Amino acid sequence: MINTEHLLIRSYSTSDAAPLYRILRDDAACLGDYFPNLLQSCSSPGETLIYLEQRDKDWKEGRGFACGIFLKGSTILIGHISVREIDWSVPKGELSCFITSAYTGNGYATEALRHFRNWCFHDKKFNRLFMKVDTQNKASLKVAGRNGFKEEGVLRMDYRKVG
Repeated sequence: MINTEHLLIRSYSTSDAAPLYRILRDDAACLGDYFPNLLQSCSSPGETLIYLEQRDKDWKEGRGFACGIFLKGSTILIGHISVREIDWSVPKGELSCFITSAYTGNGYATEALRHFRNWCFHDKKFNRLFMKVDTQNKASLKVAGRNGFKEEGVLRMDYRKVG
């Protein structure tokens, strides 16, 4: 569990399935291009529960760490953050996060990423963290830059957007 000034970042529990499904469904138009696999994995309340059960298993086995981002002092789920594609021989992993459109523009993504990144380095002992950010996703590029991430290259034809 990570407490920040405005947020609580914690591993998911099965009781988070309905709120996660709801925010993904409500923001599908915004998230579709950047989180298509997550949207597909959570295409129904039942599938979302299965997704969270798998994330719990991944956490226990050190294959990935997925968390919900909640407004501090509430149960309001406003986003998702994770590290995955972990290679413990380095160790390194890929970070990703989003804040729902209803809560963007408040600095929450920058705050969540900063604290989660620090947790990965200090608690999990990562040597390297990286992010894949679409070059047209200006908001995410700013969040990454504010957290010390540097552009290392451009991956072409690495994934397909929904459209």
